[in-house]
Amino acid sequence: MIPLSGDQIIVITIASLIVVVEPPDATIPLTETIRFSATVQTTDGDPVPADGQISWASTNPSIAGIDSDGLATANLLGEVQMVAVYGNVAGTADLTVEPLMATQTTDANGVSQFPEADLAVQIFDVTTEEPLRDIQVTLLNGGSSLALMAVDPNED
Repeated sequence: MIPLSGDQIIVITIASLIVVVEPPDATIPLTETIRFSATVQTTDGDPVPADGQISWASTNPSIAGIDSDGLATANLLGEVQMVAVYGNVAGTADLTVEPLMATQTTDANGVSQFPEADLAVQIFDVTTEEPLRDIQVTLLNGGSSLALMAVDPNED
């Protein structure tokens, strides 16, 4: 290196672009998907064409992964950030994965159904082998496993 003397111009470049990820904050149930989108703009807010030049990543793919088109899939309960990268600039969005909540409906035959979970349950009396109609069934989500809890409200 050669030392310089006299007046010298020093140029410092700070990123003049930002990546905006939409939605910036989302919550979805386990196993569901959500599409994120990203736009690139100058710090003045002017759009920058970025078609096909944005890559996606998840800070924890075990909780939720994301594909090259910005489609995130919830795998485990928890919180994670989705990251959109353009060149050397990145933007993030927060994603929370919550338990799968199933709504119970019971048909005329005593079959309890959970439409959101694609699950149907029919509980029988072990003695008479007749379907039980007044049983309350709860679908419990333990992250990597599901369990059913059945309670007869008529028993003490």
